[in-house]
Amino acid sequence: GEPATDEGRYAIAVLGKAFDLVDAVAAANGATMSELSAAAGLNRSTAVRILANLSARGYVERDRDGRYHLGVR
Repeated sequence: GEPATDEGRYAIAVLGKAFDLVDAVAAANGATMSELSAAAGLNRSTAVRILANLSARGYVERDRDGRYHLGVR
């Protein structure tokens, strides 16, 4: 059988996209939705849905100016 370390076999696309967004938020620390979706290589609607979920769980926060920052989690 295939070795358990085969990353492609266990890849979950949305998790990769979510971590790409978290990385983009961490690198920018105060980026807009458009900036983050471009940095992560995602279309805006996908980024909106993922960031909403990350925000609900405390991984990212959106400030009054609509910019995203890492959350307390």
